[in-house]
Amino acid sequence: RDQAFRRLADAMARNPPLVSSILELILIARHLERIGDHATNIAEDVFFVVAGEDVRHNAHGVGASE
Repeated sequence: RDQAFRRLADAMARNPPLVSSILELILIARHLERIGDHATNIAEDVFFVVAGEDVRHNAHGVGASE
C-alpha cells in the first residue's frame, strides 16, 4: 500500500496536469481498503454467530476465546 502511494506521489510530481486524476486514484484505493476492512469485520461477526468463537485480532491461529 505504501509503495503504491509513493509511486502515485512520484507520478504527481512528474506530471502536474495529472494531479487531480491521481488524487482520485488515491481516494479510490483508500475507500477500497475500507470496504475490505468492513468485509473482514462482517466475516468475523458471522463466524462468531455460527461457531461461537471469536477470531478477531487472531495473530497466531488461536481464537481469542481460548
